[in-house]
Amino acid sequence: MQHASRDIRHAAIRAALKIAFPAVKFSVTGSRGTGYGWSRVNWTDGPSDHLVRACVAPFFGSYFDGMDDGYHPTNNYFILGGVPYSAGGDGFNTNRRISREFARRLLAAVVERYGDFNTPEILDTTDWKGRPDWKLSDDNSTPLSNTRSDYHWTHWALMLRAAEDRT
Repeated sequence: MQHASRDIRHAAIRAALKIAFPAVKFSVTGSRGTGYGWSRVNWTDGPSDHLVRACVAPFFGSYFDGMDDGYHPTNNYFILGGVPYSAGGDGFNTNRRISREFARRLLAAVVERYGDFNTPEILDTTDWKGRPDWKLSDDNSTPLSNTRSDYHWTHWALMLRAAEDRT
């Protein structure tokens, strides 16, 4: 059995994600330097982080355990193009971006479920690179006590709804 290089591992991850989530575009990249052996999977909207992590995990030969600050082997292997490979790599991070359109659909679902309670609006804005982004209208508020403001409650409900596998 051959050991999977990063390129082979990433090709296998892309193939698995394409089969599992054909309508979603994913970016799979590898770290260099200190983070060598780690990979990052990015996508917009689509499946929950939980589903993507379950699809990607089998392609890694070890995982990091913060409890003992060490890496542990998984003994994973996979087959790509009829060739068996022992999984390599130390771990992966995932990053799901929520688009403005998806955030608006999520907000409508939250309002439908919990009712309109002075719900903040979703505003168009740009990120630090000048790319289109969004934020809630009361994005600069902070709770003054241990009760949630409408903004914080809405943001929490949006992210909770986005994390559900049925989105």
